Amino acid sequence: MAGAAIRLSGVTLSFGGILALKGVDLDIHAGDIHAIIGPNGAGKSSLVNIICGIYRPEAGSIDFDGQHLSRMETGRLAKLGITRTFQNIVLFKGMSVTQNVMMGLTHKTRSTPWGQIIGSARARREEAHAYEIARAILARLDLTQVQDRAVNTLSYGAQKRVELARALIAGPRLLLLDEPMAGMTAGEKVRMIAFIREAQAHSGVTVILIEHDMGVVMELSDRITVLDHGKRIAQGTPSEIQVNPDVIDAYLGVAHADDGDDAVLAA
Repeated sequence: MAGAAIRLSGVTLSFGGILALKGVDLDIHAGDIHAIIGPNGAGKSSLVNIICGIYRPEAGSIDFDGQHLSRMETGRLAKLGITRTFQNIVLFKGMSVTQNVMMGLTHKTRSTPWGQIIGSARARREEAHAYEIARAILARLDLTQVQDRAVNTLSYGAQKRVELARALIAGPRLLLLDEPMAGMTAGEKVRMIAFIREAQAHSGVTVILIEHDMGVVMELSDRITVLDHGKRIAQGTPSEIQVNPDVIDAYLGVAHADDGDDAVLAA
């Protein structure tokens, strides 16, 4: 979707005097799948949590399609078209797969709580519409066969897809994926890569991806930003990042190629 670009300028965040992010600048192009990578403790999750409004930056600004996010309430972000998944699965275990996905449209509900309780005409129309959209999203993610099951009866990989479906149902303009492949088997990762690609191609959504699996990152991303100790040390295409000496040092602690070492970042 044209215009759905995000820019971070000089973003700084600290916890108890320890800097988690140090003057981070970041431009993410509309329609890209942009990965944020770095060693453990580099500041990746802090960066996503700042974009989502969970943390407030101490300095710097965040702009999304002309809107300033730095001081915006978290509840307003969904209305701007910003959704996310979590590193640890966050689903309503006692509800069905379809019901979980429908929850992704809660912020668009116009019927009153009382209308929902008594089943007003508007509430019934909204529920029927949400049900129809949820079923369509589940079909795209190959979850039709489990759509009526309690979500806690599904495999870990399937639950990850349910969480992705819930993030996609509202038609986001910016989708934040925090380690969507964590805990998956190799086969589940292959499928998830295909689903994320299909979702991006279908809607043009801009994707920010945090992922530790470098094979996944190199295959899925259009561009990559690398953080180390809260600082941006590199940004570029996957092929550029693979041979960047600063990135190799941060991940592997090896000599640069021009020092006689041919090491590259593993894909």
